[in-house]
Amino acid sequence: MKLSFIGDGKSIHITRMADWLRGHGHEVFVIDIVSHQTEEDARILREHYDKCEVILRRQGIGGYFGCIIPVRKAVRKLNPDLVHGHYLTGGGFMARWSSHKNIVTSAWGSDIYQDVKRRGQKILVKSAIRGSDAVTGDSDHILSEVRKYSPKVRTHKFLFGVDTTLFVPKPELKSEKFTFLSGRSSYELYNPIRIVRAFEMLDGSSRLLLQRSRFPYPELEKAVQNSPVKDRIEWCPSRDHSKMPDLFNKAHVTISIPNSDSSSAVMMESMSCGVPVIASKIPMNDEWDGLGIYVPKDDSVEALAELMKKVMEQPELVKAYGKFAREIIIRRADWDKQMEGLVKLYEELIG
Repeated sequence: MKLSFIGDGKSIHITRMADWLRGHGHEVFVIDIVSHQTEEDARILREHYDKCEVILRRQGIGGYFGCIIPVRKAVRKLNPDLVHGHYLTGGGFMARWSSHKNIVTSAWGSDIYQDVKRRGQKILVKSAIRGSDAVTGDSDHILSEVRKYSPKVRTHKFLFGVDTTLFVPKPELKSEKFTFLSGRSSYELYNPIRIVRAFEMLDGSSRLLLQRSRFPYPELEKAVQNSPVKDRIEWCPSRDHSKMPDLFNKAHVTISIPNSDSSSAVMMESMSCGVPVIASKIPMNDEWDGLGIYVPKDDSVEALAELMKKVMEQPELVKAYGKFAREIIIRRADWDKQMEGLVKLYEELIG
């Protein structure tokens, strides 16, 4: 098959999909829609795709409408068997207007939960879904939200799963001090300041690992610098996927508490390493509650701190829960099985 992705071609999710598909004999193109491009961006595109087309987009919702004609030209030039648009308010909308006969779009989470709260973005979501032959999402809740816009649209559950041969338990990397890892990059959406504030309420037998992001987050830097426990907070480099297995294995528990999310790849990768997760009290986590994750009773700093204290007091139970979490991931989120299911969807649509 010849496949063309539309969206952020540098995304770790999309590059992983491209690498798997190319490794299994398919050609993968990308139409990368960006507001600007660096030389490093260009290198990533050359490394992961057979062909790429870069379309520069103006900021704001009007920028997407301005990309319709360039996207159509790019699709005609690449001539794929199917186009797959990622993120409904971005690549999904572009795929819908690509004029191709076979269109798959993917809801990633914030597009269907947060973006739709703005009227202009809601138009993009509705258009993307109604113009798709199939829409993928990684939780039953996301797909139920998709069907609100088009009850008859074909939906397919696809998780950004885990390479369970790479993300494996390495207990020898753990320190004696109980370690929490803030599993997400340090953006406001992921509430790292709440994690810091909750950590300040714990005793001195614990430490916190924070990940830097590609972009500055001055409020977080200030919160850490002024924290009374800053000597127990350690900064890690921004996310490098190849180094994440070792980083997860340094932790006893990972924390991932965004305001909205899909079935988080970070959550699943941590669980695959045998490290359970404290996760947000949000609808899509209902499918995982009790299966390798802990969920605070509410979104307050106090509730998070209470749960962190509880897991610290039960290290052997946490260890056993982590082992159970890995078993769940192998059954439900193995990367090869997820991609094989997606390829089957592609083949059925292409005919």
